[in-house]
Amino acid sequence: MAVLTLVCGCVDEPKRAPAPAVTNVAAAPSVAGVYDCAEDGRIQVDLTGAGIRVTEADGSVLELPASPPGQQTRFGEGVSAIVIEGREALYMRGRREPWTCTR
Repeated sequence: MAVLTLVCGCVDEPKRAPAPAVTNVAAAPSVAGVYDCAEDGRIQVDLTGAGIRVTEADGSVLELPASPPGQQTRFGEGVSAIVIEGREALYMRGRREPWTCTR
């Protein structure tokens, strides 16, 4: 009987599987919208897949790819770029002064 008790005492109880890890996946805030750039005017920002399209108040359009690819808040090519943080955007086009804009 003592042998049976010793053997039973060595048996591992089944372990419960660990609970699945909870991950907080927050959707990236949308950069699309209308931004007011004070005396410089307004810009409309639209998503285009791997980049954005910026339309200025005068109707001129600029398409910018994500920079680097996969980025969701920085877009640029050549001497033009836009960096968006929350409700603010810094818009640089060509060689003119950068515009500070808010949504």
